Amino acid sequence: MSVLPIQASGHQEGGKVDAKEIVFHHVQDAYEWHINSWGDKHFSISLPIILYSSDTGWHCFSSSHLLHAEGDTYEGFKIATGGEYEGKIVEVKANGEEVRPDQKQESVSFTASMKTLSRATETSFEENDQIIVYAVKDEGNGTELKASGNYANYVKYTYRGNKFVNDQGIVRPTEFGVRYFAMYPNTITSVPTFRFNVKTAQGASGQYTMSDLCTAVSDVTTAKEVNLIFSHRLSHVVVNLQGEALGTGTATVKLNNVNTGCNVDLNANTFTAYESRSTVYCADNGTNSYKAIIVPQTIEAGSPFLTVTLNGNLQELYTTTSRVIPQNLNSSLILLLYEALYDPK
Repeated sequence: MSVLPIQASGHQEGGKVDAKEIVFHHVQDAYEWHINSWGDKHFSISLPIILYSSDTGWHCFSSSHLLHAEGDTYEGFKIATGGEYEGKIVEVKANGEEVRPDQKQESVSFTASMKTLSRATETSFEENDQIIVYAVKDEGNGTELKASGNYANYVKYTYRGNKFVNDQGIVRPTEFGVRYFAMYPNTITSVPTFRFNVKTAQGASGQYTMSDLCTAVSDVTTAKEVNLIFSHRLSHVVVNLQGEALGTGTATVKLNNVNTGCNVDLNANTFTAYESRSTVYCADNGTNSYKAIIVPQTIEAGSPFLTVTLNGNLQELYTTTSRVIPQNLNSSLILLLYEALYDPK
């Protein structure tokens, strides 16, 4: 934001105008031209104010809008009534921060790493991946994420090169620390609690990675570049098919009657399945291997958990005991289907 104050005031002594006094008064933060006083009455001319905001562009209006605002804003600006900017025009940002034009604002960027295997390429984030970031101001009484009114709310960052960036992103705080809450995929629109559902057709383009819920929470910091350590919050199922009867065909592998939704609480860091059952079709994972992401849950004994269709033959795999599918991609459930399983019953 740039401010161009336009003002005038002069002191006349012995019939001469003190030009030096006019110049020095001009560069101070006065926003009206005081002409004269008569008792307790003052006669002034409100001056035009020309402002530029990096958020909303150029603004031009009479200073009277600010002088008589009594602490309220006009077009997002006001004259500060206290603090280090008292008596000066400031822009009031959406998060309540008051910014002066001589302040250089730096956007925060994020490096990202994974505690376990990453999503997408399963080694790292990919170019143009997007995360959602919230920032919570540390006020000494905790940094819980709120539905609104945080230091920053729902800011998208894009992975470019080796970090997440946004040139118009979260302004780096310098006077206080903040804690960052980040999540993938970028379809999450409400916090701190929400419901998340995995995709059912994970073999379709992008559906597997968009099912991989990942979150990260930073330490309280004022840094310009912040490292976010993401964790996978759901479960990874890998189905490996083995046996001579496999041939060269491509199988259709589906998980039957599994929970696809979970309740998420980012402050409590909990991810709990709720009753939302469906069939999930697995994505390709290389030669005779298939994968899917589902919600952590228990598969009951006797359930027809898995169906494989290959070369026109259909085979179901029933669980003989209850099987817990744990949270986190590092604890993958590996199922080996041998040639004998393809014999008709």
